Amino acid sequence: MKLQSFKTNQQYFGARLFDENNNRITAFDFLDQLKGEDVMKQKGSGMTDIFVKEFISRKNVYGEFENSIKLTIANPLFGEQSFVQDLHHATNTSVENSHILKMDHLDLLTGLKTDNCKCLENRGVRAAIIDHINKRTFGTRNPLEILDCMLEKTSFVHGFDANRIDDFKQTAKDLLDTLVSISIKTIKK
Repeated sequence: MKLQSFKTNQQYFGARLFDENNNRITAFDFLDQLKGEDVMKQKGSGMTDIFVKEFISRKNVYGEFENSIKLTIANPLFGEQSFVQDLHHATNTSVENSHILKMDHLDLLTGLKTDNCKCLENRGVRAAIIDHINKRTFGTRNPLEILDCMLEKTSFVHGFDANRIDDFKQTAKDLLDTLVSISIKTIKK
C-alpha cells in the first residue's frame, strides 16, 4: 500500500523484501508474523525491491562464521543492481542452515546494518552511475550529471523524497571525487 501519491515529493515507505525462494518477507519475528505486522513498511522506498539470492557464511580464524548476503536490489531510478552486502556480524553457527538466523540477518540487512535500506539504495544508485559511465548512456562521465539524467528519466516514479535525492547527490559527488582522485594519481605516474 502506498502512503503518498506519486505526484508529491514525499517519501513513502515499504520496500519489499524477498527471500531466496522468492517469498515476500514482511516481518522477522515469529510473533510479528502471527499478528500480520509489516515492519518492512518503514524501510526504504515503496518502489524498491530487495531479492536475497544467497546467504554466505565463512568461518574465520577464531572459529566464528562471518556473514553476508548476495542480493539484487531494484528500483525505477537505478534499475537492477546485484552485489554482496557484508553484515559485519559473526555467529557461532552457519546462517545458511538456520531459518531463525536467516530471519535475524534479514532484519540486520534491512535495518541496523543498512540504515533501514538507505545504504542498499545508495549502493544501487552508485552502481547504476558506474554502469552509465561505462556505457556512456547519457553522453557524459560526470556522476552528478548522470544522476540528474536518471532522475529526469524516472521523474517521481522512483518513490524518493527530496532528502533522499540529496543523499544520492552526495553519493554521486563522492563518486566524482573518487574518480578525480584516481585520475590525478594515474596522470602523475
